[in-house]
Amino acid sequence: MTDLAATDLTITVLSKGIAGKKRRNYGSLAFGDGSLTWPAAGLVVTDAQFGFLRQTDQITFQGMDGYRLEYDKANKLIQMFWSDLNGSADGPDVVATGATPASHTVYWDAIGL
Repeated sequence: MTDLAATDLTITVLSKGIAGKKRRNYGSLAFGDGSLTWPAAGLVVTDAQFGFLRQTDQITFQGMDGYRLEYDKANKLIQMFWSDLNGSADGPDVVATGATPASHTVYWDAIGL
C-alpha cells in the first residue's frame, strides 16, 4: 500500500490567540481514507500550516479511535502511535507503522511564534 504524504493532510486553523508572549492557535487536522498507510517516520509539517511564522513549540492532539498523534518538535513530524494492550504483553505505545486510518478529523491546540 501507499503511504500517506503531507499533501494528504488538511490542516485548518480555526482560531488564533495570544498566550503570554506566544501565539496559541486551535484547529483541525483531517486525513485518511482507509487505503493509505501511515509512514513509519511520520509526516513532515511546517510551522505555517499551524499558523505560525517562526516556530511551533508544542501541539496537543485530541485522541482518536485507538491511535494517538504526537508532534516531534525537533524533526517537525506528526507521528502516530497505538497501544499494545493485548492482555499478555501490555507495553508502551508503539509507532503505528502501516496503519490504514479511516477518515478522521482530529482537533489540535498549538503554541508557537
